[in-house]
Amino acid sequence: MRVAVVGHIEWLQFAAVERLPTRGDIVHSYDDWEAVGGGGAVAALQLALLADEVLFFTMVGDDDAGRQACEALERGGVVVHSATGHEPTRRAFVHCDEDGERTITTVGPKLHPRGHDDRFPWDELRAMDAAFFTAGDVDALQTARRARVLVATARE
Repeated sequence: MRVAVVGHIEWLQFAAVERLPTRGDIVHSYDDWEAVGGGGAVAALQLALLADEVLFFTMVGDDDAGRQACEALERGGVVVHSATGHEPTRRAFVHCDEDGERTITTVGPKLHPRGHDDRFPWDELRAMDAAFFTAGDVDALQTARRARVLVATARE
């Protein structure tokens, strides 16, 4: 099965804490790490575990966060089709507590592909069994309909 994801990407910094901070609180992490995130990126990585091929159409900033995110996706078996935007790659800070709860703060605007952007190989969608849409403009959504089946998140 060949699947495409059209959506957004973020570079996440995680902090493991005993408890989530409350208003005016300071908490100290006992572990930290960084990873690729964002609804589109997470979906692409999970689909790469199931599908024969996964293409991911996304926008990134011209920065280390965007490069690191794309490299992490490629290591996870995703074929990344990214275009560089003028804004920096969106970042997020994630607190994870010992009960498995998490709280996310995003920093910066969500970058997403635009369907009229000819830097993307949109015609490859015609060969996809399915496409999952997590972020993009109306043109990107209409373009994603080239896949045999289109699924979209209601959040967008």
